[in-house]
Amino acid sequence: MKKGYRKPRKIRPVEKDLPKGYDSNWEYKLHNNQLKSWSHHGDTIAYTVEHTYEPDFRKTFNKVEYLIEAKGRFWDYAEYSKYIWIRKKLKKNQELIFIFAKP
Repeated sequence: MKKGYRKPRKIRPVEKDLPKGYDSNWEYKLHNNQLKSWSHHGDTIAYTVEHTYEPDFRKTFNKVEYLIEAKGRFWDYAEYSKYIWIRKKLKKNQELIFIFAKP
């Protein structure tokens, strides 16, 4: 694979004619046979995936720490959505700044 080349993402196939409330035909078959007495899509469980972030550059001016992220572009939702989570974790005296190669 060439350096800097990203392999295209495989599109998840969409099942047609799903019974209402089910994510797949497999789930529907299980619930109507082997797992008939089990509750289906009951309570939710909140979870967090822990990650770490290392900004490209950082410097403090007047007690404010500026974090610089040098980007060519955002490639996909997963890449740019992580910065929403990072922003939620920033301290009050931190600011995240993007510098794009081609704004």
